[in-house]
Amino acid sequence: MNSKSAQKELERINKLSSKEKEFIKNTFLYDYLVLIAHKGRVDHKNILDDD
Repeated sequence: MNSKSAQKELERINKLSSKEKEFIKNTFLYDYLVLIAHKGRVDHKNILDDD
């Protein structure tokens, strides 16, 4: 999977209903897609601080 296809998948996920989106964002697959879409340059502090 390349970054463009990961970004397209994230866009598709963002169009889902809020309950479906919430479920998917709690999976490892979503974290993987974010990592691939941002080419490994993800600041984990900002992701984990969703207060």
